[in-house]
Formats: sequence, C-alpha cells, structure tokens
Amino acid sequence: MTQTTYLIIAEPHSDRLAAAARQLQHDMAAGHDISQLFFYSAGVAIATLAAYPLAARQLIEAADDHGIALHVCSAGFQKRGYQLSPIAAQDFAFKGLGQFMAETRDVNHIRVF
Repeated sequence: MTQTTYLIIAEPHSDRLAAAARQLQHDMAAGHDISQLFFYSAGVAIATLAAYPLAARQLIEAADDHGIALHVCSAGFQKRGYQLSPIAAQDFAFKGLGQFMAETRDVNHIRVF
C-alpha cells in the first residue's frame, strides 16, 4: 500500500487548499494510506479560524472519518503569535517540524500544497 503525507503551506482560504482537499479525496479513493496532514508556514493559520472555509472543512472531515492525524507546526504557530481557536483545539494537535520530518522518512509520497 502506498503511504502518503500531506504538507500544507497554503492559506486557509486559498485555491491551493481546495486542491489539497480534492487530491486527498482522490488518494483515499485510490487506497492510499494517508499518515497525516501537517500544516506549516502560512498553513498554520487554519488553527486560528472561528469557522472553517469549505475546503478546510472537507479536509478535516475526511481526516476525521479516516483516522488521519491533523498537525499544526508548533514553532510556525507561535512565531506568528497566533491564538488557537476553540474549534481547532478539537481538531488539531501541535507537532514540531523535526518530528514531521522524522515521521516522513518511510512514506512513499509527500504532497505539498
């Protein structure tokens, strides 16, 4: 089975996040094992939102339905001085970039959006 990880650097309201949601649906339909969605750089802003845009909701619901971990880069989030929104506190966990890199060592694909 193909193992895939997503590195999402796209802003929450961007077309790139919508593309990530479409690709995730495609990969799951193709039987890929998705290990995690890791939000980095501008992507960490997703954890500040009081309400998710459609593409973000699609990603989060798919991850929840299929047991895919949702991680936000802790350093990137803190560097920007963000505050975690109440809904994001239920959906996301913080993880360091080093942890993300170590966990991707054995994956077949890293999709970057």
